[in-house]
Amino acid sequence: MTGEPRSRTTADDEVRPFRASDLFWFVTLAWAALMCAVLVLVNSPGTYIAAGLEGFLVTAIAVVSLLITWAASPLAWLLGRGMRRVRSVVAHLVVFGVVGFLAGGVLGAVGSSFARAAGDEVAVAAGAVCALCAVLGRAGAFTARWVAGRRTRSTARSAAQR
Repeated sequence: MTGEPRSRTTADDEVRPFRASDLFWFVTLAWAALMCAVLVLVNSPGTYIAAGLEGFLVTAIAVVSLLITWAASPLAWLLGRGMRRVRSVVAHLVVFGVVGFLAGGVLGAVGSSFARAAGDEVAVAAGAVCALCAVLGRAGAFTARWVAGRRTRSTARSAAQR
C-alpha cells in the first residue's frame, strides 16, 4: 500500500459489496430469525402438533430451511453485488425484503398445495416471515461489516499513534 488516500469513487464502490463474510452473516441471521418464527409458531396456543412430534418437526424444519437458505445464497450474493453502488441501506433492506417476500410466497404456495391448505393465507404469511428474515439478515450483515470496519479503523489509528 502506498498510503495515498483512495479516491471517493473507489471508496464508494467498496461500501456495499456483498462479500463472503456478508453472505455468511446474511444466511446465518436470516436462518436464525426463521427458526425463531418457527419456534414461536410451534409453541403458540392453538397450534396442534401430535404428541412427541414437536422435536422432530422443529429439527426437520431447521435442516430443510438451512439447506434452502444456503441453496438460495448465490441469488442473495448476486442481488447484493448488483446493488453494490446503491449507497442507501434502506434501499438494500427494501429490495432484500421484497425478494424474500416473493421467495417465501412461492414456497408457501407450493407447500400449501402439497398440504391441501388454504394457499393464499399460507403464501402471504410465509412471504411476510421470509421478508422479515431477509431484512434482518441483511441488516445484520451491514452491522457486522460496520463493527469489523470500526475495529480496523481503531487498530489503524492506534498503530499510527505509535
